[in-house]
Amino acid sequence: MRIPLHELQITFVRSQGPGGQNVNKTSSKAQLRWSLWDSRAFTQEEKAMIARKLSSYMTWKSEIVLSNEQTRSQLQNKAAVIKRLNDLVSKAVIPATPRIATKPTKSSQRKRIERKVKHSKKKKLRSFIDLFFF
Repeated sequence: MRIPLHELQITFVRSQGPGGQNVNKTSSKAQLRWSLWDSRAFTQEEKAMIARKLSSYMTWKSEIVLSNEQTRSQLQNKAAVIKRLNDLVSKAVIPATPRIATKPTKSSQRKRIERKVKHSKKKKLRSFIDLFFF
């Protein structure tokens, strides 16, 4: 699913990337803002899924903020940040498959018990030994 470009706010700010002294003069870092709840591209259920899965990218105004400063070109950074947003949103919209509970195998149960016994023996060997038992 693609997000309409008219819903995105893209600004360019000064980058910390490569470019030497030119970095101080040009604004090549692309910063993208997208207001999730104002979007008309998704249903309310999809918006809730996106908000839950992409909460680390959201501001207190419920805007998703991403940036890209990998190249010196504004156009390349802009294209990369839009692609990243579309990738994140398309992955967030996919519903999670329910986990099917399985029983542990006999060998895994046996190995777990063996590990516990070995660990217990190791701890007992570290304990204090009373030499004055006579």
